[in-house]
Amino acid sequence: MSREFRFHHLFLLLMLFALLASCVQQAGGRRDTIDGAVATDDSAGSSGPVPGQAANADSSTDTTTSTELRGEPLLRHMVDPFVGTYKTKLTIPKNYAGYFYLSGLNIASLSDRIVSVRFNFGRDLEPVVVPATIGRGKGITPQTDIRVLILDLRNKPFQDIRLLYDLYDYGDYDSNNDGSEELVPTSDPRSSSLYCRGLKLEHDHTFVGSNNNPSCDSAGERCLYSYAKIQDSGLYEATSSLAMIPSEPQIDLAGDGYTVDSNSNQLLKCLPDSNSATTLSATLNTTTITSASGLVDYQETVTLGGNTYNYYGPFRTINESGWEVSSGALFSDISNTVVATSGASGLFQLALSNAPANTSTSPVASARAGYKSFLFPRVGKMELRSGIDHFSSTSHSGTRTKQNLLAGGETGYMDGCNIRTTNYDTYTGEGISSCNVSATIDIITTNSSGKIEVLTTSNEVKLQLIRPSDEDYLGRETLYTSMKSCSTSNSCASSECCYNDRCWSKELVTQCLEDANVSGYLSTGESCSSDYECASLCCNPSSGSCAIHVDNQNDRVLCSKSPGQSCVSSEWCREENIPLCLIVKTGMDASGQVTCSLRCYNKPTFGICRSGTCVPPTPNDVPSFDPANPDCTSAQDPPSF
Repeated sequence: MSREFRFHHLFLLLMLFALLASCVQQAGGRRDTIDGAVATDDSAGSSGPVPGQAANADSSTDTTTSTELRGEPLLRHMVDPFVGTYKTKLTIPKNYAGYFYLSGLNIASLSDRIVSVRFNFGRDLEPVVVPATIGRGKGITPQTDIRVLILDLRNKPFQDIRLLYDLYDYGDYDSNNDGSEELVPTSDPRSSSLYCRGLKLEHDHTFVGSNNNPSCDSAGERCLYSYAKIQDSGLYEATSSLAMIPSEPQIDLAGDGYTVDSNSNQLLKCLPDSNSATTLSATLNTTTITSASGLVDYQETVTLGGNTYNYYGPFRTINESGWEVSSGALFSDISNTVVATSGASGLFQLALSNAPANTSTSPVASARAGYKSFLFPRVGKMELRSGIDHFSSTSHSGTRTKQNLLAGGETGYMDGCNIRTTNYDTYTGEGISSCNVSATIDIITTNSSGKIEVLTTSNEVKLQLIRPSDEDYLGRETLYTSMKSCSTSNSCASSECCYNDRCWSKELVTQCLEDANVSGYLSTGESCSSDYECASLCCNPSSGSCAIHVDNQNDRVLCSKSPGQSCVSSEWCREENIPLCLIVKTGMDASGQVTCSLRCYNKPTFGICRSGTCVPPTPNDVPSFDPANPDCTSAQDPPSF
C-alpha cells in the first residue's frame, strides 16, 4: 500500500470524526429547544448565562457570548370540569367549588416560579387572583400528557362576582341554510353557543377591526362579547312615560280563566316577542289595538282598564351610551341566507315598523324597537298544572296562542321572557340569563423587587360565569337554587306549591295556600259575617262590612261593639263611663296631718268580652268613709284620667 493511499484513508477518518462530533452537538441543541430554552450561537466557546441569571453587562470583550432565552408561556385552553374537554370558551356557575385547569404552550417554563392566575371580569376589569401550581394533564391524545396550570377553586373565589351582563344565543339552528330554523334553540345556560355581552370592544377577539374599521357598526360584523344591554319591557304609562317591568308569565294567574284576569295582573305579564297585533291584543286581553296590516307599530297606543298606555316593543334598552355595538350591527335577520351561512351576530332579528332612526348622536336608537331577540333563552317550556290558560305553540317558531293543558305537565314553546321572569332572584338581581365574562386572563408573579409582573396575557380564552347552581347526585338542579319564582301556585307545576314566592315540591310543603280554607285578612269595607274574617277583627253587624280598629300611640279609632254584639277581646267592646270612688288626699291641716275625702270619678272602661259577646263592665265598689272621723291612712293622690 503506497504512502499516498494511507494518507488518503487517514484524511477520510478525520473527516468522519468531525462529522460525528457535529451531529452530537446538534442533538444537544435540539434537546434544549424542546425543554423550552432557545440556544444561541456558542462558537466563541462560552456556554452562555444560566436561565434566570443576568448576563455580564460589564464585559468589554469582542467575543460573542451565548444566551439562553426562556420560552414565553401562552394560554390556549381551559379544561371543562364537567366533561373534561379542552375549550377556549367555558361557562361555569359562579359558586363552582373544585379544581380548575388551564393549558397552553411553554407552561413548563413556569416550573421554577411562584405564579398566580388573574381573571379580569367585565368592562371594569374586576380582578380575581387565584394561586396556581404546575402539574401534568392528559394531552389531546391519550398517549401524551402536557403541563397545565392547576387552580384550587374549592373556596369559591368567583362567588362574589356580580353578574351584570346577559347571555345571548348565537347558535346555528338552521340545519340546511335555508333561512328557517329547524332546530330548537338551547335551554342550557352552559351551552357553547351562548356569549356574554359584557366587554369593551378592545377585549372582544371575535371582532376583526382595523385602523379603517375601529367600530362594530356594520351589518354582518361579529362582536359577540361586546357590551350591550336590553331588558324585557311591559307597556309604558302614557302620562309618566315609565316602563313597567314584567314579573309574571303569560298565564292565568287567578285560575278563573285568562280573559277574566284583572287588568293589574295583565300589566305585569310578558309582552309577546313578535309584531303581531292579534297576539298582543290576546295577551293583554284588550280589543283597542287595531291594525289594517295586522302588525303592531312602534309607539302604538293601548287602552286597558280605561287607562292609556304606549307600546314600544317587548324590550327596552339600558345604558345606550355605553354600548360597544351600534347601527347595522344591531340586527341580524336569520331568514337572510347570508346570515344563515355566516351566523347570527346582532341583538335582534327585526325591528317594528315606525322604528326610530339611528343618528350620529344616537347610533343605537333603532334597537328600542327591536323584537325577536337573541337574549337567552329565546324560547322555553314551563311546567303547569291542568286547566291553566297560557300562551304557547307546538313549534318553537310558531305563533303563540292561548292553550290549556288537559293534564298537568309541560307546556308548548313559550317566549323567552316567560322563562326569565320565573327564573329570577329579586334579592340578588340575577336570573337565568345573567352572566359575567373575563376580558383578559393573566399569568402573574412577584419579581425580586416585590412588584407584580405579568408573564403573559390572553384575551382569546374566555371564562363565563353564570348564576349559582347546586345539583343533586343525579345532576338535577335542586329547588332552592333553581330560582323558579312565582306569585301563585298556578305558576308552578302540579307537584309544586308557591311558598314565599318560590315553587316548592309538595313533598316539602304539605299544603298549598290556595288549597287551604283560609279566612281573615279582609280589608276595611269588605263584606263579612264574622270578626275573624276582617284584618281589623271588627265586623260591623249593622253594615255587614269590616270596620276600623286602631289603638296605638299615634292613632286611636276603636271598634266599640255594643253590649250583646260579638267580640274577640274586651278592647273591641264599647267603653262605658263607670263611677270610680276613691279616698284621695286633699292637703294638710294646721298640725301637719294629711287630710282626705271621698270623691267619685267617671272612668272610661272597656266592656267585658264574655264567651264572645260584649257585656257591660262591672261597677266598682265604694270604699267605706266616715266624714266625721276620716281615716286617711289609705288615701292616695287624685287620679290623672
